[in-house]
Amino acid sequence: QGYDLVSQGKYTEATGRFIFSEEQFNLALEIDDKDPISHSGKSLTLLQLRDKESALKEALLAKKLGPQKTIVLANLGYIYAQLQMFSEALTEYKKASALDPDSAFLNYNIGTLYLVQGKFKEALGYLTKAQIIDPELPDIHNNMGYIYSQEKRYHEARIAFERSVHLEGD
Repeated sequence: QGYDLVSQGKYTEATGRFIFSEEQFNLALEIDDKDPISHSGKSLTLLQLRDKESALKEALLAKKLGPQKTIVLANLGYIYAQLQMFSEALTEYKKASALDPDSAFLNYNIGTLYLVQGKFKEALGYLTKAQIIDPELPDIHNNMGYIYSQEKRYHEARIAFERSVHLEGD
């Protein structure tokens, strides 16, 4: 239930949902304080509540308890990315991707981190893989369009941007 509340709060910016989400994760941790998934979820809640230091601490604890859990590594990568610690984020996303190489989400995030760093060739490789896995995610096409435009590949950029807009429904 905590993860659902984090997701709902993220889309509605409802701080109350994040507080309730944190309470749900705390209840789960009272039952099993060694559960890496609950610690990881709590870390996302703390990040949304703008307690970055506690979020990172909780995410690192989750990784210590569950170093082979894809969601734990992906959430830690997300937290690092939000803290603009891109190298660390990339490391965690790649570890998660090694466990789940067919995840469009992970390939998209790795590609986006390379994009943010201006490494377009690497970014395009991961974004292309993400697009093959799930061609219906508009953000993938948007990011690919941006790369193509930066590389002056305007026809490909236009196609990618149009696909992104079409998938968004705007």
